[in-house]
Amino acid sequence: MELIVMNEKVTNAKVDTFINNLEQWQDEFKFLRKLSLDTELEEEFKWKHPCYTLNDKNVVIIQDFKHYCALLFEKGAIMEDKYDTLVQLVHYFNGISDSSYVQLNNHLDEMTIFSKNAPSFNRTYTIPFDKIAEISAPVILCGPIGKDAHKVGERVYKKSAFEELPIILETIIKKHFV
Repeated sequence: MELIVMNEKVTNAKVDTFINNLEQWQDEFKFLRKLSLDTELEEEFKWKHPCYTLNDKNVVIIQDFKHYCALLFEKGAIMEDKYDTLVQLVHYFNGISDSSYVQLNNHLDEMTIFSKNAPSFNRTYTIPFDKIAEISAPVILCGPIGKDAHKVGERVYKKSAFEELPIILETIIKKHFV
């Protein structure tokens, strides 16, 4: 395994190759990689994707999908709390959040086809595609670990949803957006 140094951190050359060969999401992967390397995490290449570990435990993996890429946390709570995010943890409702309403990945003409084929579109609900195209915001998808998504028995792990994820989100927001 060939390792290189990036910003005084050891990085994995396989991750460089992977990112350079991506057909889409290169900029997003570079941003998420930098975000991950700004922590105490070590970079590895597992399951054909960049994976970041702490004490040989998988913490986060960067995954590409057709319409988005994601930073997927497996054990985010084992990270050091150097931003004092644990000082005031407050309960909040961890409900559904559809980030597809802030970025449009298709041309507006294709959305006309969607609206003509969606049952009761423009009668019971509308989607402001033109406004979404104007926003075109980058998206970081973070969510709790769960089981049986979109099935009758769907559930999330309580610790992931109400302890780990709020800390991870607050850390990302404070470090990169405030």
